[in-house]
Amino acid sequence: MAASPDQEASWSELEASREALAAALADPATDALFGEPVDTAALPDYLTVIQHPKDLGTVLADVEKSLQGAGPYLAASDVYTDVLLVWSNCERYNSRPEDKEIVKVCKRSAALVAREWRKAGLDLPEEEELIAQPASQRKGASSAQNGEKNPHYILKCDGAGLGLPAAHTAMARRHLR
Repeated sequence: MAASPDQEASWSELEASREALAAALADPATDALFGEPVDTAALPDYLTVIQHPKDLGTVLADVEKSLQGAGPYLAASDVYTDVLLVWSNCERYNSRPEDKEIVKVCKRSAALVAREWRKAGLDLPEEEELIAQPASQRKGASSAQNGEKNPHYILKCDGAGLGLPAAHTAMARRHLR
């Protein structure tokens, strides 16, 4: 059976999001800070601050799985929601004044991803509040089944539409490198 036009459009969007993420991860600073999960052994308080860790490497791997029909994403907007979670986590975890350099790198990486996203022909969120739930929570098990609350992250896009919310992730990487 042939794919429907909607399925083909979704697959095309996922392909484009894969290319955008891969291009962004080619940047050494972005890859160093956001290319793999935070080492929670090195930062034991990380999971007390961050309930839903996310990194660009995992998002990219999930896009690959989704292209094979086994991942959490159905469209590029789902992917970008998790990308926003990466930035939100970084800003939340690195909220101390001494962490401002990490947040600067976060914002630079967010701008890079947004630029690659647009270059790939994908839409960015508009200047409005987004209610973003991690894709792993949206598809499949309900919160009652996995024993967790059903958290939502309210992220506010900046004026440039870069999706730079206020909140978490990169400081862990600084301590590891």
